[in-house]
Amino acid sequence: MAAYGDTTRIGGNNRFETSVLIAETFFENPKSAVLAYAWNYPDGLCGGALASTMDAPLILTMTNYETQAAGYVQNHGLSKGTILGGTGLIADDSVRTIFGMKADEAIPTK
Repeated sequence: MAAYGDTTRIGGNNRFETSVLIAETFFENPKSAVLAYAWNYPDGLCGGALASTMDAPLILTMTNYETQAAGYVQNHGLSKGTILGGTGLIADDSVRTIFGMKADEAIPTK
């Protein structure tokens, strides 16, 4: 690795935690986040390019595994985000949990 200069390994206990650790390391004051389904690499791959253009972190999540994403989003006071994939991958209830929304609150769409 010396050929690449100084390097730092960032890794969590799972891919959810790792994505949040990367976000914490590289995004000091995010204005939004891009959420991608954790087990579908095309969403994450394309989502990384999209997140870069938005100057936003890419957070991996999925239905019933939103704890790390919710912690990051709510700790940074984010109220905006882009969710990749359909509701079969990241359910509306998971999005509401991540963004601290009420159960009956409508999720804005474009």
